[in-house]
Amino acid sequence: MTDFSTITACGECCTGCAKKIEGSCPGCIVADANVIEHLTKLRDECLSSHRKSKILVLAGSPRKEGNTEKLVEAFVKGAAGNHAVEVISVTDHKVNPCVGCNSCFTREGHECFQKDDMDEIYAKLKEADVLIVASPVYFYGISAQLKAVIDRLHTPMRNEFRVKKLGLILVGAAQLPELFDSILTQYDLILNFFHLAEAGKVLVRGAREKGDVTEEDLEKAFLLGQSIN
Repeated sequence: MTDFSTITACGECCTGCAKKIEGSCPGCIVADANVIEHLTKLRDECLSSHRKSKILVLAGSPRKEGNTEKLVEAFVKGAAGNHAVEVISVTDHKVNPCVGCNSCFTREGHECFQKDDMDEIYAKLKEADVLIVASPVYFYGISAQLKAVIDRLHTPMRNEFRVKKLGLILVGAAQLPELFDSILTQYDLILNFFHLAEAGKVLVRGAREKGDVTEEDLEKAFLLGQSIN
């Protein structure tokens, strides 16, 4: 008989895992390498499904306590109950624009020659499972500070990132129906190119001054945070 005591399950669904194998229970399965391998795989899937995700939010507004920041705070409240969430704000980090030298392709560790706060962001991206990009809309694009961060991801170092999902929070002053179109086009292209799953979007129009975001807007951001799995 097989000794399954060494195959530790998550404690919440080990019985369900065992029943997936022809309706049998662990004590009744003949000692077979393929069965043990299959049970181990099911165990790993269970552990993965119950593991908290690490969510990194890139908050791209240079205006402190503005509408973008309020939406990010609401998102964090929604997500923090189930996941580990960290916010990187452009107001607290100095990131120089990419100069297109491509030296990162040949440097040891693919490090950028520019020594700034991007090193910290690279490290966080290597740990994150979900990336949320939050930005005000300036001239139909994201903020310059956030664009600098994204452009600095033009490096082979991104192959070390484990991000599997990407989400978007945008807020703009205008009410134009096409306000977010150019950003959404880039967003869809990035999802497709990097084979990322979409975590969801919150798009807010008509919020110019601090505090213009409504309770309904904040609720949408909160629910987006809650929906991350």
